[in-house]
Amino acid sequence: MKLATLIKTKKEAELGKSLGILALAATLIAVTVAIGVTMVPVAALGTIPTVGAMGGAVAVVTWVAVFVGGLFYAWLIQLLMQVLGGKGKYVHGLATVAYPALLIAIGVLISVALMLIPLIGGILAFVVMTSLAVVAYAMVFRLLRLLFEVDLLTAFIAIVVLAGGTMLAIYITILTFYITALPFITGLLTLPAPTA
Repeated sequence: MKLATLIKTKKEAELGKSLGILALAATLIAVTVAIGVTMVPVAALGTIPTVGAMGGAVAVVTWVAVFVGGLFYAWLIQLLMQVLGGKGKYVHGLATVAYPALLIAIGVLISVALMLIPLIGGILAFVVMTSLAVVAYAMVFRLLRLLFEVDLLTAFIAIVVLAGGTMLAIYITILTFYITALPFITGLLTLPAPTA
């Protein structure tokens, strides 16, 4: 795959190119999500214009989430690698996020299309997604080693710490939501008891 070896030296990681690749990845994922929303039976969501509007709104939110999330994770990777002794800048973190994200986005889009094929679509989607995901994850390690000038063990530790930190943040966020916001929301949604 040409994409897997697109960056061969640290100097080839460019901010504009990495931003463009991240934007392309966000666009592909947003298109995939919009297709998924519009594939839901119209009866479940309402009228056809409602489904189209919902698909568009979900696509925009998804694009923003993927793009801003990529920018955030680029900063996290730069920070993490500096703590672990790596030598790299924000652009290197961005390249580490953007290139693998594009592979994942391509895999998701192709997989959704393949799922439309009766009987074997699921198997083909699995093969495509697995292949591209494996290459994407390997690319993360390769880019961490190349762009931050660390060994494979340090790159592995960085991925474990990043995944662990993400899982902890998700857990704490969900827990906080249930403790604070959910009782308030359910209180708003409950109807008062009818009076006689």
